[in-house]
Amino acid sequence: MAILSIMVAGILQLFSLALLASAGAAARTELLFKCQQVVENVRFCYGIGRRSPPLPPPAGAGVPNPIVAGTTYLPYKDTGLPWTYWGPNGANVMEEENGPYKIFYTIERSSGNPNALWIITVSAVPTDDAAAARRFFGLTFKTLKRVDYVAAF
Repeated sequence: MAILSIMVAGILQLFSLALLASAGAAARTELLFKCQQVVENVRFCYGIGRRSPPLPPPAGAGVPNPIVAGTTYLPYKDTGLPWTYWGPNGANVMEEENGPYKIFYTIERSSGNPNALWIITVSAVPTDDAAAARRFFGLTFKTLKRVDYVAAF
């Protein structure tokens, strides 16, 4: 009976570890998807700015036309026009106020050449907000787990 109970305790520890790893992988997959959404929205804004005649980017997108280097933080709370674009009634990147993640992106040129590619790095990090509406199981700000997605256009 003692040997059996020791074996069961070891197996149960493996199950809890597998559950934690699976939840962390699911959270990172969601964060990666959100980063991809940001890249595609910025590419869209860049594309309509290159039309002839150029169109302005959607209101609240925060993407300048023409594209310039810099860092932009997506809204975490309902902050007016940016939330209207990035929130649940727009691009739906930020699905809820005080959500489980925060997102920002940085745009820079790949070289000093004006015809060089734009490089965009989107970073998604679990929130450090104690008042967050929901949290990722097994993935917290303190574990320093973040997703960086890099693309060129």
